[in-house]
Amino acid sequence: MKTIKLLVFCMTLLYSSLALSARDYSLILSGGYTGSHHNSDDKTNGAIAELAFQMPVYNRIYFSPATAFDMRYMQMGQWLGEFSLRAIGGYTLPVSKVALNIFTGPRMDVKAFEYTSEVWYGDLPGYDSSDPHYNRVNAYWLFGIGFEFRDIVLKGSYSLPLTRYVKPFKYPSEECHKRLHIFEVTLGYRFRIGK
Repeated sequence: MKTIKLLVFCMTLLYSSLALSARDYSLILSGGYTGSHHNSDDKTNGAIAELAFQMPVYNRIYFSPATAFDMRYMQMGQWLGEFSLRAIGGYTLPVSKVALNIFTGPRMDVKAFEYTSEVWYGDLPGYDSSDPHYNRVNAYWLFGIGFEFRDIVLKGSYSLPLTRYVKPFKYPSEECHKRLHIFEVTLGYRFRIGK
């Protein structure tokens, strides 16, 4: 809980920094693949859509607060939808006609829903609200690299888990130590909205 409170505080500070600059604002709308992995038998696949606001801070350093929604197939017919808040700092390195972006920062995922699409052990398909398996909020630290050419942006990232992914008091087995490592690859377009 302390980790989550610290991340919320840091992200609030970064979002408030938007009022400090009016130079070269841009919005980046992107979508693509997201997957996660805990071990060789526990992998997920899904899709993600992201909207990022990017602003310069100093020289080639920038802040890029972002929000995203992803939906992943977990296991045993379970689908998980999550909203994600990211407070990203990065550095842009021009390479010929291509810009190379290196970025990192905290992200907080908030569960939107769990959905069971198949019948398991007599349970009927539908929304699982009575006995949720996954945590409501999870925290990560994100690392990524991106390439930009004529406002087309290709990004890849890895999110290091800072919290457990399942509820340990409901699932006291070794599964309570599960931490999902998340990978994303997205393609998007930059809309320039200010100078």
